[in-house]
Amino acid sequence: MNGNARTVAPTGALLHLTVKQIRPSAANPRQLFDRAPLDALKQSIRTHGVLVPLTVYKLPGQERYGIVDGERRFRSCQELQEEGVDVTIPSNVVAPPDTMASLIYMFNIHTFREQWELMPTAIGLKRIIETLSNPSDDEIHELTGLSHPQIRRCRLILTFPERFQELSLEPDPEKRIPSNFWIELSPVLDIAGKHVPD
Repeated sequence: MNGNARTVAPTGALLHLTVKQIRPSAANPRQLFDRAPLDALKQSIRTHGVLVPLTVYKLPGQERYGIVDGERRFRSCQELQEEGVDVTIPSNVVAPPDTMASLIYMFNIHTFREQWELMPTAIGLKRIIETLSNPSDDEIHELTGLSHPQIRRCRLILTFPERFQELSLEPDPEKRIPSNFWIELSPVLDIAGKHVPD
């Protein structure tokens, strides 16, 4: 099972990069970056600099680096740069990961740090499920560090049509439908389907 994903291995290099040398990951499952915590992080970086290095890899054929971990720190630095604040970004360089290795790496980091919202977690998990041809919950747990209840909740959310899933990916937290809504709605829909199928 683990042979399907390459290891994300450090090369031993710690670089200090500029915003222009870094490209955010298009495959980051997190997706939601709420304004208030981002502002707090930006203020901390403005005052103290980036205290925790990003994890990056050299993009093939480029002089730029892709992000494996540190999207929020990068976004904060990017905004500070636009405000005229020069920021250097400490970055640990790792071997270029394939998509699966990158996903698993991000899952494991955020299991022990700040948890993602449930819907972005489910979307990330969907990629793993599709890539590995529907692995068992035990296999997913071993790969991602997600608990079995988290995995079951994600699988349940993924049974809803994408147009409903997208309501829980709304960037504005005031308009966003909480992911737990779909968990609580599911048994109600089951009962309604049995008793009033029309």
